[in-house]
Amino acid sequence: MAKTTKDYLNTAAMLSESGKDLLNTSLFSDVTVKCGDRTWKLHKAIICPRNPFFSKVFNGRFQEAATGELTLVEQNPKEVGQVIQYLYTGKVSKEISESWPIELFKAADFFQIKGLADELYKLFPKFIRVARFAYGASSAAYTGLQEVVKNFAVSTKTSIIKDDCFLELLKDAPGLAIDMVKALCG
Repeated sequence: MAKTTKDYLNTAAMLSESGKDLLNTSLFSDVTVKCGDRTWKLHKAIICPRNPFFSKVFNGRFQEAATGELTLVEQNPKEVGQVIQYLYTGKVSKEISESWPIELFKAADFFQIKGLADELYKLFPKFIRVARFAYGASSAAYTGLQEVVKNFAVSTKTSIIKDDCFLELLKDAPGLAIDMVKALCG
């Protein structure tokens, strides 16, 4: 029989590593989440207390609560996988932390995972730099990048508006403010 326990350095490592092990092995799983070509065997005892979306789905009066199976149609499997990984480990992957994760921020918002959104928000200074570049002096050449910046700013709804750095950015880049208002009033 395979060894099921390990020695951990500290409590945080124990929670993160054992969560990762449970996710990777599906040991003791009791629900299934499908998205695109991916399937995850998950644990209600882990995902439901950590996430209102999954708690409502698997504990409410929905078919998914009875069957223990959820199929996500409108989400991207990559982002769903990152959301699930975060719920199990409490960590954002290095790949994500080194990028500018617009889609994952949207997924964190959809799944109502404030902790993940907060972790991604720490990457916000990268966004400010990119936005300044996109809407800078030679901004006409960067319409594609402007679209990405605008979509991210709009997708964060009102949380971004509360940030002083972002408000300063809007003073420096009124084009972004105009693009956001147009998108929001659509």
